[in-house]
Amino acid sequence: MPEPMKYDWREYKKRRLAFLIAFLTFFPVVYFANWAGNKTTGLLMIVVFFAWGLLCYLPFSFRFMRTPCPRCHKPFHYKDYFGNPFGRRCSHCKLKVGSSDDNER
Repeated sequence: MPEPMKYDWREYKKRRLAFLIAFLTFFPVVYFANWAGNKTTGLLMIVVFFAWGLLCYLPFSFRFMRTPCPRCHKPFHYKDYFGNPFGRRCSHCKLKVGSSDDNER
C-alpha cells in the first residue's frame, strides 16, 4: 500500500472511532438527562443535556462525513446533500474502505 494511502486510512480510522464514540455516548447522555430530569427539574434538565449531547456529537459527525477519499479526494461518505456514515465504499469513486488497489472498484 502506498504511504499516502496508509496515512489517509489511519486518519479515516481515527475519525471513525471518534464518531462512533460520540454516536454511542449520545443516547446514554439523553437517557441520563431524562432520568435526572424526572428526579429534579423536569424538562429543563432534559433540554440542557440533549443540547449538550448534540453539540458534542455534531462536530464529530461532520468531520467524519467529510473525510476525504484517498483516491478521488472528495468526501468519502457525503455526496450532494446526503450522506451515509456507515457506508463501506466512497460515495463518488466506489473505493472500498481500507483498499489499497487503485483499480479496485
